[in-house]
Amino acid sequence: MIYSPNFSYIHQFTHKNFVQLIKKYDYTFNEGDIVAGIVFSMEYEGALVDIGASNVGYLSLNTLVSSGFDNFDQIIGIYETREFIIMDIKNKYPQVTLSVRYLEYIRAWERLKQIYSENLILRLHVSSYNKGGLIVNVEGLKAFVPNSHLIYHTNKKNLVNKLIPLKLLEVDEEKNLVVFSYICAILQTYKKKLFIGQIVIGQILNIESYGLFIDIGNIKGLLHISEISNYYIDNLHEIFTLGKSLKVMIVHLDLARGRISFSLKQITSTPLVEQY
Repeated sequence: MIYSPNFSYIHQFTHKNFVQLIKKYDYTFNEGDIVAGIVFSMEYEGALVDIGASNVGYLSLNTLVSSGFDNFDQIIGIYETREFIIMDIKNKYPQVTLSVRYLEYIRAWERLKQIYSENLILRLHVSSYNKGGLIVNVEGLKAFVPNSHLIYHTNKKNLVNKLIPLKLLEVDEEKNLVVFSYICAILQTYKKKLFIGQIVIGQILNIESYGLFIDIGNIKGLLHISEISNYYIDNLHEIFTLGKSLKVMIVHLDLARGRISFSLKQITSTPLVEQY
């Protein structure tokens, strides 16, 4: 009942009055709307939610979480208030289908796009690995760190269940693709220590026909054959040895893509055959 200040009876406020009041102010909803609601009834496979309309909101267990829970009591409580997204409106029945999982999915992609635009480094949990790289969890989504973006000497198995610094390389919601780089994260932390024109000492990791891969503190970069000498080189294996130290100059530093290039010829004028 509702009373006036002098406690005289005014009228009986019923559920029917409440529905009429809602209709009066035209509370209409559409699929995709984000609404706040209160859980007022728990069922075996779902929950009923008051979203402030004449229609009752229904939330099923599989639209609340992806996996790992058997009942609602573990993740949501009676009279709990939270946001939901409307998935379906049944005009024939006074019921609106709600979802929490899809709302979190949408917001996860929004946060990832923001993280990408702000060029942030995250510390993420490594859940598993395969031949191609690492699998990490971010905002409830699975993401990939390819082998080409792991630092040298990385033992993938030892990184499982650990937190590592990573930087976003690619975010594509349409392809459901999230790619991170370990190298880019490390390079970004070193950006004040590494610069173009800097002379560093590295170790020869690989010898290819097109150049050498040099390791400078677990960061691998390329010394292209065109930057080794002004003279023609027929076979790099005849000149260089794996594991040997080599002084080189940084000539290219791409923090966004995690790439670093070196030059040898810019710091020496002595023919290679006389040095090695």
